[in-house]
Amino acid sequence: MPIIVEFTSKDGSKTVDRIPAQIWRLNELKTSKFYALDKEVAAIKVDPFRETADINESNNTWGATEATPSKFQLFKAAQAAAGRGQSEGVNPMQLEVKKGK
Repeated sequence: MPIIVEFTSKDGSKTVDRIPAQIWRLNELKTSKFYALDKEVAAIKVDPFRETADINESNNTWGATEATPSKFQLFKAAQAAAGRGQSEGVNPMQLEVKKGK
């Protein structure tokens, strides 16, 4: 699989480089590539467009980037907002009880 790398510079401009899969040909466990860029790099992100099959996306960034919550963290936040065992909003039976009062 190729490696897609996005460099974000201090001024906010972004550069994307696609490294072909042949880089893994000589050593499949470890490889290195040198970049000499004109601008100072603020952040690096691997697979920014989510094109590859990556199980752990939490280790794809370096530098000043926003931490994206995992699906589990989003689920827990939604459950906590509704209250444990509580649904969001009012159900039809509760509406009828309020109308009767």
